[in-house]
Amino acid sequence: MRSVLSYAAPAFYTMLTDHDKSRIERIQRTCTRVIFPDLEYEQRIEKLDIPLICDFLHDLGARHFCRIASDPSHPLFDRICFNQGRMSLRRKATIYRPKKANTQKRAKSFFNFYMSHFNS
Repeated sequence: MRSVLSYAAPAFYTMLTDHDKSRIERIQRTCTRVIFPDLEYEQRIEKLDIPLICDFLHDLGARHFCRIASDPSHPLFDRICFNQGRMSLRRKATIYRPKKANTQKRAKSFFNFYMSHFNS
């Protein structure tokens, strides 16, 4: 079930609304209920030793971003904007410099989202 839900997750996860995330979580909730029908969801998660699906998908996207950022030969490496010696007074250790987002869709895009995530 997880392999189906996580297919292409780095590309789409940052664009999901809270409602969409709860619907994905509901799928995992239903699948775990088949395995342990008598337990509550939190107990099933603990017994199966798996994280919530939203946490799993977020970590999957973060790992994918780190792989791209650490490999200059990766085809998407050029999409990452590194901070070239500019100091920020608000955040002292900014590694990435995300492009200015004029729309919410652009701000939630994979590269802008994770560049901002790793700067904070």
